[in-house]
Amino acid sequence: MQVLPLPVGTCDLIDKAIRDFLWHSSQNSKGKIHLIGWDKICNSMREGGLAIIRSEERNLAFLGKLFWRMHHENNSAWAKICHHKFTIFASSTYHKSLIGKSLIRGSRVFNLGMCMVPNSGLKSSFCWDNWTQFEPIRGMIEEPLNLQKSKLLVSDIAPSPGNVEIPSSHPCFPLINACRLLVARLQHISLSHHFRKANSCADLLAKKAVISKSDYCTFNSPPSFVSLALQVGLLGIGVPRRIGIG
Repeated sequence: MQVLPLPVGTCDLIDKAIRDFLWHSSQNSKGKIHLIGWDKICNSMREGGLAIIRSEERNLAFLGKLFWRMHHENNSAWAKICHHKFTIFASSTYHKSLIGKSLIRGSRVFNLGMCMVPNSGLKSSFCWDNWTQFEPIRGMIEEPLNLQKSKLLVSDIAPSPGNVEIPSSHPCFPLINACRLLVARLQHISLSHHFRKANSCADLLAKKAVISKSDYCTFNSPPSFVSLALQVGLLGIGVPRRIGIG
């Protein structure tokens, strides 16, 4: 499971063995009604489950870790062999190498959770590099960009990434500064979010709260994804709002 991709049928058999153990299933107890579904059992303990990870998800996590180790332990012999296999397999049309298959699947999981750290931002593209926690900025903008905006660097927008200063000449600066002072005086803050208000910053904060699954989140400095929404507004770039239902 840790180095090879398991077939879906094998993962189902492993999950079935775990379900039978939890539900005390046997040949003599066929037709017994289970009061708790498998999906609920796999939920986290915060959500009332037992935090049991499905075999297929665990297998993919191990493959992603294998791909990560290949890049971080690149001086070891096994990593050099795997890197050679991955390079050949990625450029070949013949899917014969089990190691290559494992690394390809692991790379997909790895890439989903990968995010660039801009540091100074002098070499990071504002629109094209994936330096946020979601996706590159260009993927959230449907309208065409002119050459000037396309060549913007992160350092051009945020001289100190994560702490963007809005100029006092901006028309919204008095309102933003007043909100900043009011929030600093409050000890307990309660926020209610309405998608219909068309506030992209609030939308991003609400989405972050859903992903983190926390009852309460605090930030010591403005999050990068909120700073991004503010800076996009300053540039006058129209970003369509995306709301998922379900």
